[in-house]
Amino acid sequence: MSLDSVMKIAGHRFTGPLLLIPGLIIFSPLSGIPLLPSFLGVTVSLICVQMILGRRHLWFPAGMQSASLDASRVLRLVRFLKKPAHYLDRATGQRLTWMTHGLATRFSAAICLLAALSMPFLEIIPFASTLAGAVIALFGLSLTTRDGLLMLFALVFFGGLTALGGNLLLAD
Repeated sequence: MSLDSVMKIAGHRFTGPLLLIPGLIIFSPLSGIPLLPSFLGVTVSLICVQMILGRRHLWFPAGMQSASLDASRVLRLVRFLKKPAHYLDRATGQRLTWMTHGLATRFSAAICLLAALSMPFLEIIPFASTLAGAVIALFGLSLTTRDGLLMLFALVFFGGLTALGGNLLLAD
């Protein structure tokens, strides 16, 4: 199963998982691996720029689009993700859906772009990029599930982190 075939199946709803998956990786202890947050930050940045520009279908390098996974591995991954997905389906819902379409999507992509661009700087302090990963993951999950209430929570979370970071930078 190639990335290109998955994108054709998912259509424009593919952008949410494209933010969610790297966000979860950065949120995990894997963020302690040197250069991984920076690499994923650049990847998320490329996705966000395309979202801000309003592209309906995202562009990826040809080698990445044609890269594929063995069908049996994909099936095992789907089986593994069924329980967490079932929990997420119960915890989220299509609430305030107007916050997950159009201009709101571009706004959330801009916030994710800011979080992604901060990762190379945050990587200086081990695991500091974890919070940026949480922001990206929350926005990705809200876009995936079309949950505007979760989007609102992600906005408040980002605002709180921004205020905390600004306070720490300006403190004597």
